[in-house]
This record gives sequence, C-alpha cells and structure tokens, in this order.
Amino acid sequence: MRLTSFLVTLTILAYGSTENLTRVTTPSSITASFSDSSNFTTLENEFSESDGDVSQEHAEGANSSDEVENNIQAHSDEAADNNSDISDEQNDVEREIVTKVPDAIIPSHINNTFGNKKTFSCPRVKSDLMTGTMVGDLSPEDISFIASMGDGVASGVGLFDKNMDVEFRGASFASGGDANMDGLVTIPNILREFSPSIAGVSHGMGDADLSKHQLSVASKGATTKDLPKQAKELLKRLSTHYSSQGPGIDKWIMIIIAVGTEELCSTCSGPDERAIGEALTLLHTSLNKALVILLGPTHVSHQAKQKKNLLKYFCNCSKNEQPGFMEKKAENWINVFKRFQAEYDEKMDMKKTFGLIALPQLTVTSRTPLQLFHEGAPIINRRGHTYMSKWLWNRLMTGERYNLSSAVLSQDSYFCPSSGCPYFRTSMNMRKCAMLSLSDVHEKMLIFNHDGEVIKVHIPYPLQVRRTQNTLYGIAVAVVVISSIAAIIAGTIIYNISKRSVRGRFDEVPETEAPPDPPKTPTDHPAPFTRQNALNRQSTRRTLDVPSPGYAAMSAKKMSPERSESMQLLTE
Repeated sequence: MRLTSFLVTLTILAYGSTENLTRVTTPSSITASFSDSSNFTTLENEFSESDGDVSQEHAEGANSSDEVENNIQAHSDEAADNNSDISDEQNDVEREIVTKVPDAIIPSHINNTFGNKKTFSCPRVKSDLMTGTMVGDLSPEDISFIASMGDGVASGVGLFDKNMDVEFRGASFASGGDANMDGLVTIPNILREFSPSIAGVSHGMGDADLSKHQLSVASKGATTKDLPKQAKELLKRLSTHYSSQGPGIDKWIMIIIAVGTEELCSTCSGPDERAIGEALTLLHTSLNKALVILLGPTHVSHQAKQKKNLLKYFCNCSKNEQPGFMEKKAENWINVFKRFQAEYDEKMDMKKTFGLIALPQLTVTSRTPLQLFHEGAPIINRRGHTYMSKWLWNRLMTGERYNLSSAVLSQDSYFCPSSGCPYFRTSMNMRKCAMLSLSDVHEKMLIFNHDGEVIKVHIPYPLQVRRTQNTLYGIAVAVVVISSIAAIIAGTIIYNISKRSVRGRFDEVPETEAPPDPPKTPTDHPAPFTRQNALNRQSTRRTLDVPSPGYAAMSAKKMSPERSESMQLLTE
C-alpha cells in the first residue's frame, strides 16, 4: 500500500490534480503489476499520465519492488520541482505560443486556427498579396509539388503495424496523401487545403519504386550517406514525369528530409556531413524554386521533461548507457545542422528562391509518450505521425518562437499563417517581413525576375496604368503650363504682324471709281458680204448658240408662218 501511495502522489504532483487522469487503476492491480517486473509495461498502459523516467526503470529491469519504490520516490521529488516551476510560470503569464527570443524577431500573430477539414478557415492571401517571388514571401498556396527523402520515418514504416517490412507511404507525415485531413493528418493533406492541385503526394503501401510519379524517395534503413542518391532519384522523377510543368522553373516544391532516427538508433553515431552537403548542393543547383526542410532524429519526450529523449530506451546501442547519453549525441547533429543553416542563409542572398529550414530534432512531446511507440520497438505509430505533422506545421507557421513548453500537441490546434506575415517563417522574413499588395504591383509597374528581385518597367501602350491623385495633379499642371506658353507665343506673333501693317484696323479705305466704258462703234451699215465676214458670222452664231440658215430653213417648213418669218430674220 505504501507503494500505491507513492504512485498516486507522483501522478498528482506531475499534473496538479487528478482531473487530468484519463484512467486510474485499483490498488490491487498496481500491486500485482509491481510484483512482477515483466508487467511494468502493463502498468504504463494503465496510467495514461505516466512519467518518462518510469520507462527507464523498465528498460533497465527492476528486480524488486523496493528498488522501484526508491526510484519513484527520487523521481517524484524531481517531478514536483519541475512542475512547480511550470505551474508558477503559467500563473504569472497567459498561455503563449512563443518563447523568449531576441526582440529583433518579428512575432507571429496567430488569429485563426483549425482542427480538421470542416473547421479550416484560413484566409487566402494570394488574391490580395504578391506571393511566391522568393522564400521570404512564400505562402502555402504557392506550393505545387511535395517530396520526401530520408529513412523509415519519412517513408512511414510500421505506422499501423510494427512489422518493419511495410512502408505506409500514403499515411506518412512527410508525403502521405491518402484520405484527407479528417482521416489522416499529414503535411501534404494540410497543404491541400491551401493548394488542392498539389502534385507528388504518396499513396498506398510499398517501397520507393511503388510509383515513379510519386515524389517519395525515402527508404527504410537509409542513413545520411544515402541522401545524394535519393536527391538524384528525386531530380530524375521531376524531369521525367513533370518536365512539361518545369521542375522548379515556375513551380515551388517543398522537400521534407527526415533522416537520422534509424541511423542514431542503430549506430549511435553522428551524421555524414559531407553527404548531406552533397545532397543539398544537388538540389540547390538543379531546382530554381524550392523550400527544403531538413529534419534530424526523432526526439520523443514527456511533457514535463522535454530534454530527455525516450528513444534511448528502445535503441540497442543506447538503452544501457548512462542518462544524458542521447543528449550528448544530439549535440553533434545540432552543430552540423546549424552550420548548414548558416551556409544556406548566406546563399539566399545570391539565390532568393531556394531556402533551407534545418531542424536538428523532430520533436514530439506527449503526456503519454510511450503510446507513440509500437511496443518494444523504436517505431513511431500513426498517432506519433499526427503529432509530428502538427509540430512541424505549427513550427513552419511561427518560426523559432514556437514553444512546446506551453503547448500540448494533443490539445493544440493547427495554426493558420500569421496575419502580420502570412508566409512560411524562414530566416529571410524572421526579422523583416515585407508584404506587397497586388494593387501596389500594378500601380508601380513592378515585375520580378527568376531570382525574386524587383524590376521596375514601363508597361507598353495600350495598357492603361492606374492614375493616382498626384498623377492627375501633375497632368493638370502640365496642361495649364503648355496652354499658357502656346497663348504667349501666338499673341506675340499676331502683335508683330500688326506692327508691320500700314493702316490701322479701323482706318477708312477710299472707294475707287470704275473706269468708263469704251465708245461704241457705229454699226449703221453692215459689212460687205465676203468670205471672211461669212466665217466670222458663222463663228458668232456658234458662240451665241444661234441656229444656222440651213437649220432655220428646215425648221421653217415645220413651223407656223409667223414663227418661220421670225426665224428667218434671226438667221439674217
């Protein structure tokens, strides 16, 4: 019974009250469990709020109930101290999703969250903002391809069965596309809510050769040495199956590399830095638009003790080592990943459309962390992959400020992009996040090159540019100035012409008399009949349109006597 009281005290100290307990066993079942060390796992399953260090005693093998009792007493004091500090902090400040970091970092203002497909309500920003020109303004709506590289964690080995021979690629957190977000929470299924036509997602079960158009080249048992080979295979698939869309030319691809869990658990060694660098160089030189997320070994911990990696107790090379062994091994991975992050942060100055987010640990925390493993094996189950998806997504939305010490993955929601910086939070926009609206782009006549740099150009005729108030004022002033100059010039010309004139405008002009008519020649006597006079008369008749004598004689026959006589006189 004394052992029972210690267990109950430990549980209450760890979680503040018995309200957080999902299930409590009876004293008889607890005593029966401790009577045999082989039943320790059964005790862990019956206590949903177990402490992470209890599993350490199971892994090392407790030989008697007295030893277990002493260990629990020691750990209960430590847990009480840790949780008292946490409770004090929670009483002083409200629950935040950010941790204390330098003030220069722009905080993420998360206004909207979602829990499933039905509650998804993240605002679309691509219709209002200029996005996807570089890593700094990359939105989830810009992702067109999703790919994955790495070991069995990325390929989904043992998700629903601890059989290490089956890779459930369609349900992997990194590349799974089976069902939708309501059925399977994966990064591709979350991205589908922003970009429904995303390509490269994985479906079904099988190895890396399951389907070449699926961009999951991860494989069980792979280590960091295999990354260059996987990078070449990925580029080959992009070129073969998506060449018409241009691999990386005008389309953004997200590549999730989850590597190190199997490598660390099998050899307890550090990463192959040269191989990682070679793989990243291949991707950097071959893809124009890519966001690479480099994830290190899985770090599964208890909510109250997040620094202790429970993976230690499932790996043959580390389960018998002293406490702190995995933390020392993790430092090697952390240092290597930091060097790559610094290197590619500098390269982003030259190529702004290729970004790297290096996270040395794939962090998963839970109040029941042992339920995230398959029993007796270092394999993360489907529930663990859900937590991985949530942690990674929220980390991408908030950046370095995402803090798991004040968040519970099982209860936390999925974050929408920040209202102040609605992009993937990278080193490019962590301290300065510039948002450019589409209206500003059209107004300022901006265009972006393939490196994400802004170029100002003139839009050719007949495209009309939106005129601002200042533009209209300028046009009006120009019209007035030009009109004034034209009026001055015209007035000057008219004035000079008027100065050259002899008379004034209102001077009277004297009227001139018409010249007298010439004297008339007397015509009393007709000219004598000569040949020349006959010709002159004939010419005169033609001019005056007077009929000839022959024509008059013929017409006289048809006319009356009075009219005929008149015609005869006319011809004479």
